[in-house]
Amino acid sequence: MTEQVERIAVLEAEVEDLKRDQKEILACIHSIRDEMTRYKGFLGGVAFLASGVGVFLTIFKDWIAKHF
Repeated sequence: MTEQVERIAVLEAEVEDLKRDQKEILACIHSIRDEMTRYKGFLGGVAFLASGVGVFLTIFKDWIAKHF
């Protein structure tokens, strides 16, 4: 009976270690997700501005050519 209690205690300790490790992994994954979201927003803004400049130049290229 004491052998079973010892085994249960060892298993409980391992489960607690796994829970702690899992919490650390989840925290790391959440921070990575937050960083990716931030960079995705930045790159989306850059792409929007670049496409806006392209559209502006396409629409007003004749006017720009006449005035410069």
